[in-house]
Parts: sequence; structure tokens; C-alpha cells
Amino acid sequence: MGGYKGVKTIKHMVWDWNGTLMNDVGLCLNITNQMLRRRGLAQVDSARYREVFGFPLRDYCARIGYDLKRDSFERLSDEFNELYEKRRCECPLHEGVGGRLRALKQNGIQHTVLSAYGQERLVEIVAFYGLSPFFHAVWGLDNSYGEGKVERGRRCMAEMEWDPADILYVGDTLHDGEVAQAMGVECVLVSHGHQNRHRLCQAGFTVVDSLDEVHAYAIQGRVSCDG
Repeated sequence: MGGYKGVKTIKHMVWDWNGTLMNDVGLCLNITNQMLRRRGLAQVDSARYREVFGFPLRDYCARIGYDLKRDSFERLSDEFNELYEKRRCECPLHEGVGGRLRALKQNGIQHTVLSAYGQERLVEIVAFYGLSPFFHAVWGLDNSYGEGKVERGRRCMAEMEWDPADILYVGDTLHDGEVAQAMGVECVLVSHGHQNRHRLCQAGFTVVDSLDEVHAYAIQGRVSCDG
């Protein structure tokens, strides 16, 4: 993949939250290692985490080293979520989030959040960081297991009656690419989140390294796509 890739005029941007706007990779890695230690399992570093993280979360748990015969996926998820909720407000936003959302909005682009995070908690955390005024809507899931983001995205498209050609979806994982494809919209993946650039580029999606490049893609219709 290389050169520059053009996009149509963007009127609405759909943003993933965790890893894309909020930088919770370090927290997720810290909690994961805490849970692995409790079970006497090998620790993982950031590189390994970003190599194996993905959806379905059940498959990721097996790849990271958990024994799903000893611990059910639901039990692991509940334990992780309990630890995460206690510390979620420790996470920083990625550099330039507020400024870029503001600049894009000033260019007439509406924003929406679409996340695998639970609906109530998503609304709370977006408000905590002072970003609620930027968003036309905040869409989360009705479960804590990261299941159903594709369906949620399709439902939102139907409810909003948007023209898919007017939308740019921004995420940080291959699953975000799958969600965008299911919604029938353009997608850009940012490499600063839960999966590394190599994985994202191998799948053929347009990949950028910063929110500045997302801004350029949305406004100017071009971005460096060298993989």
C-alpha cells in the first residue's frame, strides 16, 4: 500500500472511543498483566499485546494466555471490567483530540462516537473529558463483552438515514474496519491504539499515525498510506 488515496467530501465522522480518542492501551496492558499474575501466567509487553489484541474478545483471551477451561470468558471479562472501571479516568486523551474535533466541526463536519463500551459508561466518560459538546450522538453497547458493534453500527445507519458516501469512520482496530464495511462507509485506522500498524496495513485498510493525519484525510481528501 502506498501513495495517496482520495475520499469524497465528508459530512459526518463516526469515531471509535477506546484506543482511538482515549489512550487506554497502557491501562489495559497493566490490568491484563495483573490478571495474568494472579493466575501464575506469563506477562506480556506492549508489543505482544498490540500483536494479539482483537475481537471477538473471547478469542483474544485465549491468545493472550488465559485458560478458558479454568476461567470462563464471562468471568474474565467481569474481572477486567471491574478493575478497568476503577481506573478509567486515569487515561489521557490522545494528543490533539479536542483541537481536531473542534477544527473539523468548524469545517461543518458532525461527530458521533460508536464504541463497544457500555452505553451508560460511554456517555459518562465522554462527558468526563469534556467532549460531549462535540458529538451529535454517543452510541455504546448494551453488554460488557464487546459483542454487537457491527449490529449497532448498522442500526445507527438506518436510524440516522445518512448517505454512506458522506461518512468517514475512524478507529484503531481491524474490527473497526469490519464495522465500517458493514455500515458501507469509508474507514481510516489510526496506529496509535490497540493494534499495531503492521497488522492494520496487512488487512488493506488506510492507516495513519496521528489525529493530524485523520484531519488531513477528512478535510483535504488525501493522506499518506505507505504501509
